[in-house]
This record gives sequence, C-alpha cells and structure tokens, in this order.
Amino acid sequence: MVFVIAAFAIALLATRPFGLPRWVWPVAAALLIVALGYEPVPSAVRAILAQWNVLLFIAGLLGISAAAHAAGVFHWITDFVLARAGGSWRALFIGLFLTGAVIALLLSNDATAVVLTPIVYRAVTRHGGNPKPFLFA
Repeated sequence: MVFVIAAFAIALLATRPFGLPRWVWPVAAALLIVALGYEPVPSAVRAILAQWNVLLFIAGLLGISAAAHAAGVFHWITDFVLARAGGSWRALFIGLFLTGAVIALLLSNDATAVVLTPIVYRAVTRHGGNPKPFLFA
C-alpha cells in the first residue's frame, strides 16, 4: 500500500492538479502513510531528526541560490558563457561544462547542481534551444 501511495503522490507531483505547489503531494503522502499506521510516528520523527543536517543543508543551498539569483549572479554568468560561445552549440556546451567544473571545485556536488541548473537553463533557452538535453547532461 505504501508503494501505491508513493506512486499516486509521484503522479500528482508530475501533473500538479489544482495548481498546488509541488511540495504538497509528497508531504500529504508521508502524512497519509503515518496516519494509516504504515510508519509509526516515533519512527518517522527519528528519521527526520536523523537527517536534519541534510535538510538544513539543502534549505541553505536554496537560500544561497535565491540570493545569487536576486543579485544577478546567474545572469552575469549566463551572459559571460554566451558571449564566449559566440553562437556555437559546441562552445556553449564546453563553456557550461567548464562553468560546472569551476563551481564543483568551490562547492559540493549538491550545491553545484542547485547553482548550475538555472545557468544552464537560461543559457540554452537564450541560445534558442531545448534546455532538457543540457540539463540532463
């Protein structure tokens, strides 16, 4: 039954019915699993408490990413990479790869994923392409 609830939550997450934020469906599924007794409350609390540092790390990364976006850092990096690419898809890919390598040298892999995603999306979209292949690369 837990897998059915999880699959349903993933389907709702993908389709976003009612325009609700994405976080609603996983949280609702977790609460339903606890409410139905498939996961005891003390065990769920222990699981959350055991991972508090990871949760705070991710929250901090998202905060830093939001601050960088507000400060225009992503725009500046995107403009820099696009200017160097000069209209070439290969040069754009290499520029984004090198940008990711520099960010990975300075930050963790998790932080690199959070920081690099908006840069890649913006650069490829402004270059006139579909960002999905670049985001998955």
